[in-house]
Amino acid sequence: MSQPDAPRQKSTLFCSDCGYESPAPSGWLEYTLSDQRHKRCPRCFALVTRRPAEPPTDAWDHSRDQVRSGFALWRAGVSQLKQSVEQLAVHG
Repeated sequence: MSQPDAPRQKSTLFCSDCGYESPAPSGWLEYTLSDQRHKRCPRCFALVTRRPAEPPTDAWDHSRDQVRSGFALWRAGVSQLKQSVEQLAVHG
């Protein structure tokens, strides 16, 4: 007899491209581009959601969001490069 799956949080997001799943507040690459808030899959980088961004309350909020977005994209690029190198090492 198989055991039932563990209950998922109500706010779990799913990547339709690779099947990755994680709670919505964390586990996803989030960044703001122009006036849109994007969430991408950390495994395959597919776009999962795109919504209007909340306007910054002041210049500091805007600058902080830009730095966070840049860092998230940089981290995604490093992760993608690491996966590519690992695949090359395995498959030669």
